[in-house]
Amino acid sequence: MTAKINYKRTVLHKDKYVEVVVITWPKNSRSAAHDHGESSGLIRVLSGNIYQDVYHKKTRRFIERLKYKKGDTLVETPDLIHIMGNASQTKSAQALHIYTPPLKMKVFEDHELKKK
Repeated sequence: MTAKINYKRTVLHKDKYVEVVVITWPKNSRSAAHDHGESSGLIRVLSGNIYQDVYHKKTRRFIERLKYKKGDTLVETPDLIHIMGNASQTKSAQALHIYTPPLKMKVFEDHELKKK
């Protein structure tokens, strides 16, 4: 079953230096492919399990799927393009995201990421 692009962003705090967001993924859902502009980020999984499909700019394809569980922490860098999601068919997942500076992400269409 293909995951649907469907998630909820709840902004807890935002100023000119930092943005704090809780992201909730319903069962079998994901984000679109995106980057984080100039922002660096820290993510802490609060509940459930999430995955990250990492895109490699040089080969122009997704190269690996990383998996995280409740309590795991990961770092996002400005050069990262990825998809994040929840592969569970039964449970939602939630993570706390902290970005500095505040997030200005670019969402990529499928054709932008394909080999030419």
